[in-house]
Amino acid sequence: MENKSYNYILNEILSKVLELSENPSQFTEYLTHQIRELVGARTIVIAIKDETNQTKIFSVFPVRRTNWANQSAVLNLAERTFDYKSVQFLEKEASDEIVRNILEGLEIDQAIAIPLIAANRLVGSILLLDIMDSFGMDSVITLLSQLSGVFALVIRNANLYQNMDDLVEIRTEELLKRNDELIAERIRAEKSELQAREILQTAMDGFWTVDIEGRFIDVNHVACKMLGYSAEEMLTMRISDIEINETAEQTKAHISKIKKNGEDRFESKHRRNDGRIIDVEVSTTLQPAQNLMVAFISDITERKKAEMQLKEKSEKIEDQNEKLMATNTELILAKEKAEESDRLKSAFLANMSHEIRTPMNGILGFADLLKEPGLTGEEQQEYLGIIAKSGARMLNIINDIIDISKIESGQMKVSVSETNVKEQLDFVYRFFEPEVEQKGLKLTLKKSQTSAEANIQTDREKLYAILTNLIKNAIKYTPEGSIEFGYYVVESRLIPSLQFYVKDTGIGIPNDRQNAIFERFIQADIMDKMARQGAGLGLAISKAYVEMLGGKIWVESEEGKGSTFYFTLPFAAETKEKESPKKKISSPIDVDQFKKLKILIAEDDESSSKLISLFIQKITNEIILVKTGMEVVDACRSQPDIDLILMDIQMPEMNGYEATRQIRQFNTKVFIIAQSAFALTGDREKAIEAGCNDYISKPIDKDKLLQLIQKYFRK
Repeated sequence: MENKSYNYILNEILSKVLELSENPSQFTEYLTHQIRELVGARTIVIAIKDETNQTKIFSVFPVRRTNWANQSAVLNLAERTFDYKSVQFLEKEASDEIVRNILEGLEIDQAIAIPLIAANRLVGSILLLDIMDSFGMDSVITLLSQLSGVFALVIRNANLYQNMDDLVEIRTEELLKRNDELIAERIRAEKSELQAREILQTAMDGFWTVDIEGRFIDVNHVACKMLGYSAEEMLTMRISDIEINETAEQTKAHISKIKKNGEDRFESKHRRNDGRIIDVEVSTTLQPAQNLMVAFISDITERKKAEMQLKEKSEKIEDQNEKLMATNTELILAKEKAEESDRLKSAFLANMSHEIRTPMNGILGFADLLKEPGLTGEEQQEYLGIIAKSGARMLNIINDIIDISKIESGQMKVSVSETNVKEQLDFVYRFFEPEVEQKGLKLTLKKSQTSAEANIQTDREKLYAILTNLIKNAIKYTPEGSIEFGYYVVESRLIPSLQFYVKDTGIGIPNDRQNAIFERFIQADIMDKMARQGAGLGLAISKAYVEMLGGKIWVESEEGKGSTFYFTLPFAAETKEKESPKKKISSPIDVDQFKKLKILIAEDDESSSKLISLFIQKITNEIILVKTGMEVVDACRSQPDIDLILMDIQMPEMNGYEATRQIRQFNTKVFIIAQSAFALTGDREKAIEAGCNDYISKPIDKDKLLQLIQKYFRK
């Protein structure tokens, strides 16, 4: 049978545990049938250890008479398997001598022993005798091992239920018998005063007669013995002298009730002469002719103890059942959570595969097309544009993954500075306007008119990233209509805030997905009915940034009509409008300003080495290429006139950090710029600490590299 089938059987049996949890006997029958169908055993025996540590047969399938021929051998085999800690497949030829002899005596070749262990206590074992088909036995053993704990709990509960039912049945029969005896006693007592006197002296229960004031008129020796008084002492006493549950006034009221009703039967507590308290059952009848009350008293102390013990056992069983139900509930929740996690993982992996392969297809495909002869200049530029666009898309995916990693590891830092919100929104509007118009949509920016609201203290780069992610999503999920974004001031008793929004007329988000979309790798359409670009990280990053900046983010959406994303940032109004700082504009790179440099490129990747060489060929008179950290150190030692080292961090034999440290031991003048594809927080600091002058992350931008070199080498 395939694993899928076993999983189906496992789930079916676990569901039956819940369905038949209040009827362990019925579940035992179901379980026996399922095991027999699954394994193909001719006989299934459930053996248990009772409270006296004796082994007994709890259940046999097919059903046998009380004593059957091989019962003793089966019990011996069961006791032998109690030492097993896991499910065992027993073969006559592979077993020890004792087990082999037992199997020979039973005239079978194979059996399976399932130890039943609940709460680290041996309950018994299940024996599957005379296996008809051992094919796929490893899978069968695995399934039975997974179910052995459930088997143990159910069979233990079934045994407890059976013991409890037997005890209740015995006590019920005793009580009914005792009740009949009491009724017979009372009838005989009423026949005549003489018969009553004889019963008084011979009754097994206590007997007394009291007047309407509660004074003892007559008692028998059983009542005296029960209470530890002599007859003479009791005839000087009242009911209130021995009654615990009632005060003297309550006893008087009770007597009046008996006079009115003619009889009563109740339980109470009496104090013995030695101070010990006993539980009693009292059956009293009014004798109106003599104005007396005749009572039979039974000492039920032991019965009460038994009832208390029974109640405690019942509560214990109920508690165990509740724990079992709770465990089952936890298992169901864990199963659902695991299934959801697996579904999310599968969706994410499929999405990431698509997001990486798609731009790679553009890069590799059009790079291959560029090799074809006869391309026009316009075609070449078009292909190069597609390659650049695909590379930028792949870089965005990588940056998103790096950002979420920084956030989760606590490495993402907040850099607060004065930020002009209006300028920021204007820039975002100008940036996205061409893309929105190309898609046939309308983009609208609405902002506050108060100049004092323009400047806030926040992290301008994270604010830009939040707005960018939200507007990208709006463009992605809006096939037609419009997109509007802006902000306004929300007054508060504590701290006022700026509330930003991005509103679209797109496809909307289902209600059950509106919280999930802020989780990692989640898109609103997880079932991929409408697959769209993106790794599902943008909103998770935005949420993290908003919370780092002291705000909150949420969405209001109606499926088919559109969505509005809101987020807030703390805001303290300025008393006057401040001039926004001028952006530094990088001057164009003039390669003639550089002197001809001798540059060493330390890079083990041939493509990267070639690319960097092409970037710097106009500013150098000699380029030295090495691939390992050891080669860098050797080249620098043998050629002390090297002006600049472009040091890759990850190289064979010795990494860039260690190579830099060794170089600084004999050459402190050469400029070293670290280059790395890690691009994580702290990489720049590690490079500077190792002895590098500066740092640039991959993919390397030509202009940024030349500007960085220009910083250190001008004519």
